[in-house]
Amino acid sequence: MMQSEILFTLPLGYMDEDGKVHRQGKMRPATAFDELSIQDNKKNLFNMRYRDILMLTQVIVELGELKSIEPEVIEGLFEMDFLYLQMLYREVNSSYERKIEARCPACGNIDEILMADLFKDMHYYFAPTEKDETKASKKKGTLK
Repeated sequence: MMQSEILFTLPLGYMDEDGKVHRQGKMRPATAFDELSIQDNKKNLFNMRYRDILMLTQVIVELGELKSIEPEVIEGLFEMDFLYLQMLYREVNSSYERKIEARCPACGNIDEILMADLFKDMHYYFAPTEKDETKASKKKGTLK
């Protein structure tokens, strides 16, 4: 098992065609390739919610005795289990509360920082949109 895999237990479990219930599983963090690999699925084009099903098939490493998780497995889950996996996915892949160690290039000190802090000033790197300019004008009272 990779160190980054998360063990989970489904509230109800997936029942396969033989009547066997699978509750224990492993999930790994998503990669950029996972995201790219689901983009061309035709079902994804017609139903954006299907994206969650496809992404879960990418990141769930195993579920009970099942080593290959196909969309039909996720589709066959009880709603409670599906919601549980969606929340777990967000927790596993969320960077807002994760801390990383960073070394200062100037002094060499190592410090813990929140991942979210790395991105908090990203808006400075992007040109303002028309919507942003309209908001700014309204605040200044220059919009007629």
